[in-house]
Amino acid sequence: MPGADGIPTELYQQYAPSLAPLLARLFSAMLAEAAVPAGFLDGVITCLFKAGDPTLPANYRPITLLDTD
Repeated sequence: MPGADGIPTELYQQYAPSLAPLLARLFSAMLAEAAVPAGFLDGVITCLFKAGDPTLPANYRPITLLDTD
């Protein structure tokens, strides 16, 4: 399941030769500037059902879905 950007990991896998150099430049710039672009660390919080009675909140666990890049 993709994060807030909606981009599935399969896209990165399929187009890795084209995307890897672009992402490498982006990450190098982030490291050099010691800054992250606005929204880059945003995530979507959702609850996953564990087991048991689905009407009990204790049977869910929250996770944060982050963008794959």
